[in-house]
Amino acid sequence: MRCFWIRSLYLFGDDEDDGLDCGLKVCLLLSHTHGPFTNRNSSTSPREPVRTREISTSRLLMAQEQANPDEVVLGQEINGVRVVTLNRPRQLNGISDRVVYILAQLLEKWEKDDDAKLVIFKGAGRAFSAGGDLKMFYEGRSDDSCLEVVYRMYWLCYHIHTYKKTTVALVNGLAMGGGAALVAPLKFAVVTEKTVFATPEASVGLHTDCSFSYIHSRLPGYLGEYLALSGARLNAKEMIAAGLATHFVLSEKLEELERRLLNVNTGDESAIRAVIEEFSTDVQIDQESILNKLPTIDKCFSAETVEEILKSLESEVSIDGNQWIAPGLKSMRRSSPTALKITLRSVREGRKQSLPECLKKEFRLTINILRSVVTGDVYEGIRALSIDKDNAPKWSPTTIEEVKSEDIERVFKQFSSEHELQVPSDDSNRWNGKYEQTVYAKSSQ
Repeated sequence: MRCFWIRSLYLFGDDEDDGLDCGLKVCLLLSHTHGPFTNRNSSTSPREPVRTREISTSRLLMAQEQANPDEVVLGQEINGVRVVTLNRPRQLNGISDRVVYILAQLLEKWEKDDDAKLVIFKGAGRAFSAGGDLKMFYEGRSDDSCLEVVYRMYWLCYHIHTYKKTTVALVNGLAMGGGAALVAPLKFAVVTEKTVFATPEASVGLHTDCSFSYIHSRLPGYLGEYLALSGARLNAKEMIAAGLATHFVLSEKLEELERRLLNVNTGDESAIRAVIEEFSTDVQIDQESILNKLPTIDKCFSAETVEEILKSLESEVSIDGNQWIAPGLKSMRRSSPTALKITLRSVREGRKQSLPECLKKEFRLTINILRSVVTGDVYEGIRALSIDKDNAPKWSPTTIEEVKSEDIERVFKQFSSEHELQVPSDDSNRWNGKYEQTVYAKSSQ
């Protein structure tokens, strides 16, 4: 067994609650498209013979326990299986620039390694990943110091969605913001009764990013707009029903499932699926699930503007049995008006855009938002949530009606070709376009 320990350049606060900041940004994505994005149930290669070399649970745990508290990523190579562990449990496995950089290195190495057949992603502790380091953005608000991590993140997003090896996410606990982006694109996403999904970026002045304008726009009906604008949470059953996960496994069985996967020395999708299904349970969404409210969601969130969506929600919430609308409506009213406008347009455009088009657009949006091209709402939102923690952001402008259409146009304006995200055009140059090869890196030297 070979292990790689990576030390982070950025640390969250000592307070464990600081990890909750992570649920909103520096997204990270992971491999092979699935669910509503590709056919997760397809098998593209002949079934390989299953060769096993028994890996004991105690041996696996012993290897993990060797990590020091400040080692943020653990990469393991076990027979034909590769394992990435997000290892910042006190911060709910928040994602920093170093994490993005190292993950890209590991994924490129393993994709080119003929001996690597299966890649497993998991999180240490009580969360899979609550997302990214908001404070990193806040500390870089006076310059472009976060441009590098933003570029690397979106470049990594493309490779996660198009990864060539079979991938499995073992998702126990929070999977929010960027952490959710580590789950949705995978071939197999295993969730438990403890899993919680959300994309609440608009609530802090950001937008639904890291390929989620692509993912959300392909969910049933207008569920994507609902999740992006309201920040509503889904449980594991709802994730499966929506196509954001593939299998439900009780958390008490997750360790045994992982051990079995480590002993199946193959990347054959049918074989991996068969192992997971030995542990998985068929589940149905609860009667009160918001997925049973899709007709009302579609009625409200199909409206063309944020103003019309809010008006429709306000009309529907007064109807008997529609009290479930109130939390989402309250969240939207508390969110950045500018961020809501940007988010809705981005998801709507995503319905007609390819994955590369969505990523290039989201890269531009994130850079323009961080540069405060039209408003500094993102830093006000982070201040209120993570710095002063007063949960009382003062948005500018303060109302939806005051947001100018020309300002939204400025945020969406395309960059020159050399300043755009450099998404590979074909598999022959698939790992080209790294940050080091861009004008951004050259100008910073």
